[in-house]
Amino acid sequence: MKDLTLEKLEWDKITSSLENFALTQRGKFLCSDIALSSDIELVSYELDLVQEAGFLLDRALKPPLEPLCDMEEIIKDAKETLFLNPPEIIETALSFKLARLLNSFFQKNNTAAPKLAALCSEFIINKEFEEEIYSKFNEKLELKDDATSELKTLKSSRRDNLANLKTLLNRTISSLGKYLQESVYTMRNDRFVVPVKVEHKAHVKGIVHDVSASGSTLFIEPKAIVELNNKIVALEGKIQQEEKRILKELTFKILDYSGDITANHKIISKLDFVFAKAHYAIEINAVRPDLNDSGTLKLDGFRHPILIKIIDEVVPNNMEIGKSYNSLIITGSNTGGKTVILKSVALCVIMAKAGLFVPALEADIYLFDKILVDIGDEQSLVQSLSTFSGHLKNIIEILNQSSENSLVLLDEIGAGTDPQEGSALAQAILEYLNNKGVKSIVTTHYGELKALAYTHHGFQNASVEFDSATLKPTYKLLVGIPGKSNAITIAKNLGLNDGIAQNAQEIYLSQKDNTAKVLEGLQGVQRELSKTTMETQVKKDELEKLEISYLEKLEKVRAERKKTVDVYKKKYESQVISAKQEIKQILDEVRAAKSEKLARRSFARLSQIEKSATEGFDRDLEEIAPEYKKMEPQKIKTGAAAYFKNLNQIVEIVSEPVKNKVQVKIGDVITTVKIGDLYITDKKANAAPSKKVRKGFKFSRVQVPNVLDIRGIKVLDALDMLDKYLDEASMSSLPSVTIIHGHGTGALRNAVREYLNDSPYVAKYRAGEQAEGADGVSIVDLR
Repeated sequence: MKDLTLEKLEWDKITSSLENFALTQRGKFLCSDIALSSDIELVSYELDLVQEAGFLLDRALKPPLEPLCDMEEIIKDAKETLFLNPPEIIETALSFKLARLLNSFFQKNNTAAPKLAALCSEFIINKEFEEEIYSKFNEKLELKDDATSELKTLKSSRRDNLANLKTLLNRTISSLGKYLQESVYTMRNDRFVVPVKVEHKAHVKGIVHDVSASGSTLFIEPKAIVELNNKIVALEGKIQQEEKRILKELTFKILDYSGDITANHKIISKLDFVFAKAHYAIEINAVRPDLNDSGTLKLDGFRHPILIKIIDEVVPNNMEIGKSYNSLIITGSNTGGKTVILKSVALCVIMAKAGLFVPALEADIYLFDKILVDIGDEQSLVQSLSTFSGHLKNIIEILNQSSENSLVLLDEIGAGTDPQEGSALAQAILEYLNNKGVKSIVTTHYGELKALAYTHHGFQNASVEFDSATLKPTYKLLVGIPGKSNAITIAKNLGLNDGIAQNAQEIYLSQKDNTAKVLEGLQGVQRELSKTTMETQVKKDELEKLEISYLEKLEKVRAERKKTVDVYKKKYESQVISAKQEIKQILDEVRAAKSEKLARRSFARLSQIEKSATEGFDRDLEEIAPEYKKMEPQKIKTGAAAYFKNLNQIVEIVSEPVKNKVQVKIGDVITTVKIGDLYITDKKANAAPSKKVRKGFKFSRVQVPNVLDIRGIKVLDALDMLDKYLDEASMSSLPSVTIIHGHGTGALRNAVREYLNDSPYVAKYRAGEQAEGADGVSIVDLR
């Protein structure tokens, strides 16, 4: 894509915003010189990376990225000079550190960001070299005194000699005090000196290194310290040589790892670039575009990405091209936003080609090979071209370059010349593009071009809305409706004399045909439809809020109901255990006494237990049962279902109401019930229940085996079988029984023995002997 096209669209403002989010030098470069692609697989991969990055940022998971210099420049410098300074060397350590930390971060978040994790898996980790570099420098980016043993010795020697020198200097100053300007020492030419009054030069033996600006002071190195000064200067030279040797040695090591450093640097820069894209998408509230290979472009709720940061509320618009038509002709008011719409569409497509999210609610984009644009004033004084000539020259180039894979955007096509000729030329250009299958969006004031949508296949009208009530543009794009320029109204709003505006309006009305009236009518209808749509959307939003509120309350009710049921369940579990124990005691008494009188009394006690439990359960069930609305007689229909509360059954109504009564079917039974006992339900009537006959207790001996095999049965089912079996075994007065549960995982065995611990039927139990089945069976002695 030509730089001129990107310049017209102000693409640099987007890349500049993107660049602000990058931390590394190379990442900033990737943002400013972002590559555009038409390869759908490549762009999809780039969008995947941005989506994963955004997913992490949404969850406050920020990767350990830091500012980093351009490592390729540092490696290049190292190859040329064979010597790097401390900051450059430390940058290489930082690059290895970032590679290590980023790899660790993304491996931990592999599930959330698999493609970023895969990218980071290519990092080359070299913690040993990283730590070696950091170990040699302090926080001031200077070599540490103990970077090497030689440097440590030299710096220790320098410290000792400096201490000796300062002691000697202080003695010398004390002895020469009356000859000095001040009782201090200073440095000249890397030598320690004292300030001597010029008139006392003869009294201080030594080397003069400098004279003050006034000439009244000489800076003399006393003879007594010359030897120590020489020694310190020599040590300084050796220290510098050792430090240079260390830096050079590290530089050669960096060159040995240059391939690893460069490879890591590319990945770090890529990650920085991806997260800059994600940050930018969050800032402009952008979405991931869908990509298609069908040549279509659809944008819902799209906005201009640059205006978003300048204007508080940018009007979103919808548009589509390439499906039922290839050319969209936008007409309407000046200052109505036609050019902004052209630029917005172009920028959305370019952003997709750059692997960026786009500022829209939804986007389905074809990655056009070329985006060809004619926007702005092409007048050139140098080439002696008029505005019309400049535009035409640009359009000719566009026609030559365009293909069915191109998107062409033309602003004010054919303007700048005779209206009739300009209109004819514009129509011919649009027909040529349409015949080639080129997708185009154009703006114009030529009324003749509006007719193309009705006379030629492949064209569609659109307009920018103008509010006749406020006499201002709304910046809303109306697809399917041609617009008018509203030039006179706009001129009046801009301050044109009322008399001139009125005269212009009269001239216009005397010249215009019925088409203009039709357009005005269509725009009025469109405004009403837009208003209705907005009202409908408001109602829809309110209904959605109500639905969310209802679901939240329903979930709360369900949670409370579950909590209540759990409370009652625990209550009745306790009561059931108590009842079982009491029943066991009664059975023991019956077996021991074998008296008919006692048996009758025991039966009465059992009946009382059952009655008490049933009544209590019914009361509690009433408390937690759902509320039902009673059925109204006039709404009762044959075949409808109803809830019959007396029997806690869903029944089917089989007759019309007669005197507040109605016949209902309960399973296979038809009976007459009061309408007042029926409640509304959304459930279906129950199928015919299996016939059950309630029987009283009958004491008779049943042939019960002394072995129960529950291997392979689910734990809950097995415990039910065990409970029933022990009850029958106890009734049959079996002294002991064998429960075969097997070894398996031990879950069933543990559940069985836990149950036996609490069972009122069990006197004691043990694991089987080796010959009996070992730990795969439990031998139970019954009470």
